[in-house]
Parts: sequence; structure tokens; C-alpha cells
Amino acid sequence: MDDTSPGTVLARVPAGAHELTVRAVLQDDPTSPVILLLPAMGVPARYYRRFVGNLHAHGLSVVTFDLRGQGESTPLPARGVRFDYQDLIDDVDAVIDVIESALPEAPRFLLGHSLGGQLGMLHTASHPGRVRGVVLVASGSAWYASFPGVYRLRTLFGPQLVAGLA
Repeated sequence: MDDTSPGTVLARVPAGAHELTVRAVLQDDPTSPVILLLPAMGVPARYYRRFVGNLHAHGLSVVTFDLRGQGESTPLPARGVRFDYQDLIDDVDAVIDVIESALPEAPRFLLGHSLGGQLGMLHTASHPGRVRGVVLVASGSAWYASFPGVYRLRTLFGPQLVAGLA
């Protein structure tokens, strides 16, 4: 593994006008569990290279890709480049297709950091059975009912206020 990217290129996935580079650090055993690492917003996959190496050293195959508009994904952010949560969830599903094709016998897990965790949970809820589990790292919930007292009201009405003012 080099200093810039975690793993070797497994595939390049066209996703509409975008392209995702899927990289992998694989175990010799094709039935080893596979972790699909979903990065945080604004964090390129190469940031996790040391973590990927540690997961690999513990017997896991690890697959990474950059979310749209980050790192190796194309196109770069610019006026007119539009995508939403559903597009990101579809990208996760396309990468799982690549993993499933390359390693059909390997159990698949999602490991999401921050926004990556949210995407992992949304993907798993909308595509049951594609993965065996989801691991969340620093991935919070903004569900208002999970907050105590005045924070509950702030979390419920604050975003609505900001949206109305915007």
C-alpha cells in the first residue's frame, strides 16, 4: 500500500456523470469478511490508509472509495454539479455490487465515519440483506426525540427555523 491511497484499484464504477474509484486491500482467503469503509464528509479515502492497514492486519479485506466530489471521485464540486443523499446511497449500492461480484462468498459489512455512518444506515434500511452489519464511528443522530429537555425542542425546531430563514 502506498502513501496516497488505501489499496489497489478493484474497479472504476460509472455513476451517471460521476466515476468512483473502488480500491481494495484483500486477504488471500476470498471468504474473509469484507469491510466497506464509508468516509466522512470532506474526508478522502486516503485519510484512512493507516486504519485500513490495521483492519487488514486483523484478517479483514477492506474496500474504500471516495464519496462524490471528494478525492478520486469525479467530477469535482462545481456550480451545476448536483447530487443528493439518494445518489450517495446508490453509489454505496454500486460499490457493494463490485464487492459481491469480486468476492461472492465473503460476508460484507459497512463501516461508516460521520456522514458515512448515516449513509451506511440509510443504505442498509433501504436495501435489506445486502450487508451483514454496520459499524458506526462518530456518527450521530439528529432525531429530536433522542435529546433531553430544551435540546429536544432546539433540535426539532432549529433546522426548520434555519430553512425558513434561508
